Amino acid sequence: MELFAQGLALAIAVAVAWGLWRAAQPEPYFVVAVVRGEVRSTAGTVTSPFLQRVHEVATEHRIATGRVWGVVRQGGRISLNFSRHFPPPARQQLRNWWGASGWAASMNRNKCPRR
Repeated sequence: MELFAQGLALAIAVAVAWGLWRAAQPEPYFVVAVVRGEVRSTAGTVTSPFLQRVHEVATEHRIATGRVWGVVRQGGRISLNFSRHFPPPARQQLRNWWGASGWAASMNRNKCPRR
C-alpha cells in the first residue's frame, strides 16, 4: 500500500508540474493544421500565401498530419512553433519564408484572436 501511495503522490506532483508549465506557455496567435495532407487554419487568421507555403512544405516532406502555430513574442513579433511531425528541414523552410514574408501581431496581442 505504501508503494501505491508513493506512486500516487508522484503522479499528482507530475500532473501539477505539467499544469503549471502549460499555464506559463503563451497562447497561440494562430494555428494551422495539416490533416491527411490538407492544410487549414483552425484558429486565428492567416494569409492564403502562408497556407500555400505550409501545404508545399508538407507535401515536399510528406507530412500527413501536424500543426504550425504562431506565438507573439516581445515587441509584437510572431515566431513559429511546430508539432513533432515537422522535421527540422521543414521547420527551417517555413521559418525562412516567415522571416521574409511574415507579419507582426496587431495591437501586440498575446493570444489567438477570436473568429
